[in-house]
Amino acid sequence: MNRFILGIFLISLTSLMYSCKTKDDASAIIKPEKMREVLWEYLQIQHYAQEVLSKDSTINDTLAFLQLRDSMFLRHQVDARNFEKSMLHYRTHPDQFLPLLDSISAMQQRNIKSQQPKKQFDLEILELY
Repeated sequence: MNRFILGIFLISLTSLMYSCKTKDDASAIIKPEKMREVLWEYLQIQHYAQEVLSKDSTINDTLAFLQLRDSMFLRHQVDARNFEKSMLHYRTHPDQFLPLLDSISAMQQRNIKSQQPKKQFDLEILELY
């Protein structure tokens, strides 16, 4: 009988500790609005490191990436561990991750459109009038 009570006590204690840990982990997750900004900038830094820095043999592209990333984390008041935990959370919760990716994709599309050169009027068409 004592073993039974001890077993219930241990199960209760374990579940209590687990539920407390889950609450702590949930509070450590970067909120979606902030995560969108951080992930957007992180992806830009990653792209820059892969497309620009890696082509310059005088630069250690890995070190430069880490310096840029750490600077960005500092600006957003996030650390690498918190970012990785948040990424893991969002990847395992597609209902939260997909809208985040959609908003980042929309930001990218707006960025591309704003960088396209403005169309010039065709002078030949104007001369017809």
